[in-house]
Parts: sequence; structure tokens; C-alpha cells
Amino acid sequence: MQGPDDLGKKKMPPIRVIYLLSLVALGVLFVMAFFMPLANGKEYSTVQKEQVIKKREGWAIQFELVNVQEENSAYEIHEMLGTVASYRGSVIIPGGGAYVFTHHIFSEDVVDGKVNYLIYRNNMPDPVEKLTYYLK
Repeated sequence: MQGPDDLGKKKMPPIRVIYLLSLVALGVLFVMAFFMPLANGKEYSTVQKEQVIKKREGWAIQFELVNVQEENSAYEIHEMLGTVASYRGSVIIPGGGAYVFTHHIFSEDVVDGKVNYLIYRNNMPDPVEKLTYYLK
């Protein structure tokens, strides 16, 4: 039996309630995507725009090393051809800045068809990036 306050009121079907709740949840996720980025800020560097360019006498390896931290950071780049360290260089990248690394490798220097790069930040014992390129 309906009371005097319930006259003229209709119940909302359960499917409509679920639909409205899903729209609200989707809206919350959409807002979070813009105001709460997924990156947690613990990254030290990132390698972008990698290229291996085949030349007549060998290859040119190029990549961009980005310092995503706010402070300046010193980086060391180690190149390994097989088990032999063939190149070692260092660079200081300003906070939020980038460095384009380019290095030429001659065909006769490639032993097992691959070249490895280890990138260290601020004399840390473990590399922040490990890259392997297979050259043919």
C-alpha cells in the first residue's frame, strides 16, 4: 500500500541505475587521466628516437637520452661489441633536457652481429638503460 508521500513517484529501473553509475565511473576515470598522470617520477632517464642506419662501411647508431629528473645528471655510455668494450663516453644532461648520441660502427669491428649499450646515471652501479642492436 502506498502512503500519501509515495503518490506520483516512480521507481528507477535497476538497469538505468547501473548505466548512470557506469557513466559516473567513466567520468571519474577521464578526469583522473588528466590530473593524475601514471608516471610516478622514479625514472631517471629514457631512450627515445632510436635509429640504426646502414652505411656502406658499417652502421650509425643514434638515440636520444632524456633526463626526466629536475636536476642535472651525469651519464656514462658504454658500448660493447661482443665481449669487448669498444667505446665509453660521458655527458651531463640538464634537468628535463636531452642528449642525442650518435656513434659509427665499422663492419669489421662487429664480431657476433650485435652491439650492446649500457647507460649509467651519476655513477650508479646498475645501468638505467640496456640497449641491444642486431646488425647484419
